Amino acid sequence: MENRKQFTFYASFHEAAQVLQSLEERAALYEAICDYALYGTDPKLSGTTAAMFGLIRPNLDSSRRKAENRLGKKQTGNK
Repeated sequence: MENRKQFTFYASFHEAAQVLQSLEERAALYEAICDYALYGTDPKLSGTTAAMFGLIRPNLDSSRRKAENRLGKKQTGNK
């Protein structure tokens, strides 16, 4: 998995994080989202934080696939 320089952060990610009680849990979720989206690093989370990430991960995977498809089309000259 190639590193990315950017990704879309949806309002729903932030809304999900607000359910977490502590700032430490929220920070862990935000770090997990960024590390996974940018570098493909699987997070080491537990409990509710892991559950939140599990709900967010499919969006991150879908966004990565779409970005890779767009990049592939640009490289081959197709639109």
